[in-house]
Amino acid sequence: MCVIIITLSGYSPIFILVCAPKGAWEFVFMQSKKFKGKGLAINVEKNIIMEDVANHFMGTESVGGWLYLTSEEIVFKSHNMNNQKHETVISLKQIAEVKTVLTAGFVPNGLKIITISGIVEKFVVNKRKIWIQKINAAILSSC
Repeated sequence: MCVIIITLSGYSPIFILVCAPKGAWEFVFMQSKKFKGKGLAINVEKNIIMEDVANHFMGTESVGGWLYLTSEEIVFKSHNMNNQKHETVISLKQIAEVKTVLTAGFVPNGLKIITISGIVEKFVVNKRKIWIQKINAAILSSC
């Protein structure tokens, strides 16, 4: 199955054809549905504002897993199919800036979080503008 991605370079559209083996897109969709609403196994009493499948960049590797926004923090928890299994927790009080970023230089699905101490975390997410709105609202609520 193939998907056409349209991006703008200056004033000219660029069409990019991205193909994946048959069933790959369905697998991603089914995994998203499978994990939806599972909540944080690590801390159930947290108020989960938003959650979805995501990738977290660790060096050059994009690690698949699940991203949660709670009333106090952002939590990424990798799934077991990765070489770099990990969990990343970013306190909302430590976030200096949240902005969009292009994945691979042209795909508009990246989320960049910069902490007060200068640490940069990058994620690939669905609906990144909604993530940014919800994160910024949660930061304001936590002050």
